[in-house]
Amino acid sequence: MWLPFFYARQQTPHRSYLYSHLWCDSVTAIPNRGSPEIRENRVLNLQLAASKIHQLQLNPGQIFSFCNCVGDPTLSNGFKAGPVFVRGQVQTGVGGGLCLIATNLFHMFLVSGCQILERHCHSIDAYGGDRFYQLGQDASISYGYKDLIVRNHSAVALQLRLQVLPETGQVVSSLWGQSPCPWKVKVDSVVLQELLSPSTTNSTTNTNLNSIQGR
Repeated sequence: MWLPFFYARQQTPHRSYLYSHLWCDSVTAIPNRGSPEIRENRVLNLQLAASKIHQLQLNPGQIFSFCNCVGDPTLSNGFKAGPVFVRGQVQTGVGGGLCLIATNLFHMFLVSGCQILERHCHSIDAYGGDRFYQLGQDASISYGYKDLIVRNHSAVALQLRLQVLPETGQVVSSLWGQSPCPWKVKVDSVVLQELLSPSTTNSTTNTNLNSIQGR
C-alpha cells in the first residue's frame, strides 16, 4: 500500500522530557585525515548539519529525510570545503564530510527498527581497514541525487538527538521514544563476493535485518 510522505521538520528542544525511553544510539569516530584546514572544515560541516537535525520530532508515520532537514550544502548556506568522493576518487568539495553523519544515522535507524526507504552506499571503500563503519553499513549523500530517507512506522512518537563532539572526535546520535521500543533488532554485515582488481581487493557486502522480535 502506498503511503504519502509527511516530512518531519519540527525540532522540539523544549519537549525532550517527553521522550524518556532510549530506543537506540550510535557513535561514529571522526576521521583525523587531511590538512588542518580540511579537518577543521569537516567538523564545521558536521556541526552545522547536526544543528538542523538535533531534537527533531518524528511522529508515527512521519518521514526523516537527510537532505530535507540539512538542505543544499552550499557556501551561501554556511558549509565549507571538505572531503568528497567523485567518480571513485577522493576530492574536495563544499559540504564534504556529511556522509559521516548519514552513516551514523543509518546505523542508528537500522537498529531502531524504523523503515529504511532510501539509502545509498559509497562508490569506493576509501578507508580500507581504517573505515569508521562496518562494510555494508555506510550511507552516501548527494543533495538532489542521493538521500537517506526513513519512516517511523511505529505507533510511538520519537525524538532524534544528534551531537558532534570535537573534544572526543565523535558523532553521537540517539533515538528516544515516549514509550519503550516494542522490538529488538539484530544487524549483521555479510561478505557476499570479493571482486579482484589489479591493485586492490574490494568486498561487496550486504546488511540484513536478521530479526525483529516481539511487540
